[in-house]
Amino acid sequence: MFFNHRESVAIGLEYIKNLLSCRTPYGRALVRTLKPYKSKQAEELKQELDNISVVIDLLKTQPNDIASIENYFSQVRDIKRSIESCPDVVLDSVALFEIKRFLLLLQHIVASVERLNAHLIGLEIPSCIDALYLINPDKSEAASFHISDTFSLELSSIRRMKHEIEVKLHNANDEQEIEQLKIERQKIVEAECEEEYSIRKYLSEKLAAHKDDILQAISSIGRLDLIIQKAKLALLHKATKPEITTDEAVAFTAMQNPYYDSILREKKRCFIPVSIELLPGSTVITGANMGGKSMAIKTLALNAALAMSGFFVFAESAKLPMIEHICLIAQDYENITSGLSSFGGEILKLKHELKHIDAHSLMLFDEFAKGTNPEEGAQIVRALVKYLNTKKAFSVIATHYNGATIYAKKHYRVAGLKAFFEKGITGNSENGLELIADNMDYGLYEAPIDSDCPMEAKNISRLLLQGEEILAFILSETD
Repeated sequence: MFFNHRESVAIGLEYIKNLLSCRTPYGRALVRTLKPYKSKQAEELKQELDNISVVIDLLKTQPNDIASIENYFSQVRDIKRSIESCPDVVLDSVALFEIKRFLLLLQHIVASVERLNAHLIGLEIPSCIDALYLINPDKSEAASFHISDTFSLELSSIRRMKHEIEVKLHNANDEQEIEQLKIERQKIVEAECEEEYSIRKYLSEKLAAHKDDILQAISSIGRLDLIIQKAKLALLHKATKPEITTDEAVAFTAMQNPYYDSILREKKRCFIPVSIELLPGSTVITGANMGGKSMAIKTLALNAALAMSGFFVFAESAKLPMIEHICLIAQDYENITSGLSSFGGEILKLKHELKHIDAHSLMLFDEFAKGTNPEEGAQIVRALVKYLNTKKAFSVIATHYNGATIYAKKHYRVAGLKAFFEKGITGNSENGLELIADNMDYGLYEAPIDSDCPMEAKNISRLLLQGEEILAFILSETD
């Protein structure tokens, strides 16, 4: 995936993955190992998104049929390793039992999918009926596995002899006769085990001929399981099908981030949608501290990653080309053991990420160089903006340093507390934090290229430090 676990948690991707309740081990494995599509897989990505659209319609029109499929999915166990091991490994009775159980369930799954009467691209599920007949010659509906006499006349003869001995053993009274019968029975049991082993070896070899079909069924079941969950997620959050284009532009309208929305709702607040359009080169987002730049960056990271992983996105609309690499420098990279400062950690990560930068990259920087002194930090951010303008990658730099915007291709500003302060400050230091939280606008609006960051620190100080002696000193320095 594009992000390490810590970054994935920070942008809300882990939160989204935890909302997916796949029923099969194969669907859950796809969630754990979620991978973006490569540029050469653009058509496959579009097919995945089309399939989600189809399933969304099915959830609305045939919910019971989808529920039936999910019920069968919940009974599926993992047989993949057993199938992959054929014919090199002789399967034991437990493995053959699980395979038979899977193949029986598969018949119900195939029939249920056919009842949907829907065109799901690339999701053919073979019934593998010949494989089922192979290990279930008696055509039993029981989900158990027993090596039937049908498999071998020799086995049938051995078991008949064993039964006869057991009857004699049951009726015998003479100790010497009993001991002799036990010896004979032991020999028969060993012969039965050898014959059963030969049959299991034969079945393991013959199942290998059906390996590709069974593995295809496994793969398609896992994909359909995940697609159903993607469709449910899209319905729950009113997500949108992203348009995958060949244009040199990324555009999201009214993006949401369910992770941050859930956090804000606990505080009786709501997430402000974010809209942004990117061109190759540098886009700069400015805003005061506490203004929501980080949330905007992480919301963009989340939705771009989801789009490239075959999900609908949390936005009113979305257009983007194929993106193979997303760089996110938004964490504290301080490493005490190596003696690196936060800034040093950022620089090392930047060095690594720049090796991968190309036209299919999305480079995201949240308050880059904030860990060094402000004058040098501003210089470095301006240099970063200018450098990224020489690349065809889409780059977004969120900063509160002045001067970076004059080199940007686009400039967005976080609305922040602009509207609140324009109305006039009302409130006091006792409820200042609450007022800031309630009036903070995290939305973005496009600003002139040559405009600097908003200056809200003085107003925030005035709101939070009412009655404090230090306030007069701050105001005298900033006026």
